[in-house]
Amino acid sequence: VDSSHIVVDIGFWILDKKRLIPAGAITRVDHENEQIVLSMSKDEIRHAPDHVDESHIDDAYRELHAGYYRPWTTA
Repeated sequence: VDSSHIVVDIGFWILDKKRLIPAGAITRVDHENEQIVLSMSKDEIRHAPDHVDESHIDDAYRELHAGYYRPWTTA
């Protein structure tokens, strides 16, 4: 879980906004309703860095996300 993540689509179909969320922020998976529950607020996710196509990920991109998500991934 330490370095695992999920990609969450937070936009409407025309905006295509995605966020990279650390798996450690998942507190519950509701399979019946097809939802995940996170230890983050909607505003915290909304203000997170945008997720880009996997082919554009480099060290600077990883550090940007690691810095933003550090409070949710450290004990």
